[in-house]
Amino acid sequence: MSTDLAVYLGGPPSSGDLEALVRALPQACTLDGPLRVDLDDLPDAVAAATLGATTLLELSLPAAASRGDVDRATRAARTLVDRAGGALYDPQSDAVLHPRTSQRRLSSRRERRGPIIRCAWFVRRRDLDPGLPGAVLRVLRRRFPEAMPRRFGSFEPLQERFEESGPDGFTAAWRAEDLHWSGTRPCLGAGMAFLTADCAYAPGPTEPTGYISLDVEAQPAFENPAWADAVCSLLLRLAEESAAFYAHAEVVRNVLISDRSIAHDNLTERTDGLVPRTVWRGLPSYPVWVAWFGPAYARTLGDVIPLVPTSDGAAWLRNGVTPCDRDAASIAAPPEWRASPWPGGPKRLARLMPRDLVRRQGE
Repeated sequence: MSTDLAVYLGGPPSSGDLEALVRALPQACTLDGPLRVDLDDLPDAVAAATLGATTLLELSLPAAASRGDVDRATRAARTLVDRAGGALYDPQSDAVLHPRTSQRRLSSRRERRGPIIRCAWFVRRRDLDPGLPGAVLRVLRRRFPEAMPRRFGSFEPLQERFEESGPDGFTAAWRAEDLHWSGTRPCLGAGMAFLTADCAYAPGPTEPTGYISLDVEAQPAFENPAWADAVCSLLLRLAEESAAFYAHAEVVRNVLISDRSIAHDNLTERTDGLVPRTVWRGLPSYPVWVAWFGPAYARTLGDVIPLVPTSDGAAWLRNGVTPCDRDAASIAAPPEWRASPWPGGPKRLARLMPRDLVRRQGE
């Protein structure tokens, strides 16, 4: 049987690194690439071990190759990974051979006060898809595996373990009632509200809405742009997969952070409650780091603020390569499209919002 090896890198290798690899490979080894890959193309083992892998080099040795040739090709690939960053993957065993330590692993830290990134996706209840829990798991596994549930449930302490209950148990819990789950650093917790089939709140003036939320420690994204890109990638893909009409990632300051959870006190920055009891109040009252607008919002806001359009009629903006707080974010929707600050003030709706989000009379 032939022996195949795959080298995943964060970008195309330099000409010098590529030439060094070719010189080091045995004559029996063939090399394909560099090839461009999407995050959705990565094997699960590679997605869990790398940050932002976008380039693939494929090495292949025939069945007649000697053990020495296989070892020589493996050493050459390991050297490239050490120089350029990435991972050496063995398709035969579905395992990362090198490095042994994941690039995504973060060292443990004591409880501290600092910023977090809070992501949220807002979905009209009429757009709910029965496959949404499974879609969430698929996107998390590929785009941000640290947010995959370890424990989950409707109250603390979380009663279910994902390794025991699996996707079916998670889906059943999702469909039963509002849900919370814990992940692995830098994920500090996630949840879902008002997206169960039998949510019983009385309808308000806007389309009944639910949301998915995710808290991420901000410091890794400040220190490594690859973490910031990973958050953005997750935000945009889950917005598409969940049929959201709006999603954002905002920086929240002065949060009490431990390795797996957060707490708030009177020094923690307040955030807007945009969906009290399924009522969509409008866009945040302040600028956010990243915002994604579904077609209903993008059709209008694209004429008044600089947005990056997507192929499906949506659009998005990013206030800076690294996460920035509301004081540093410079682009936001016009005031008439924003809800009032709440809690802490009157619970007013935005003066303007897409017609698709206003509840139809008689419903």
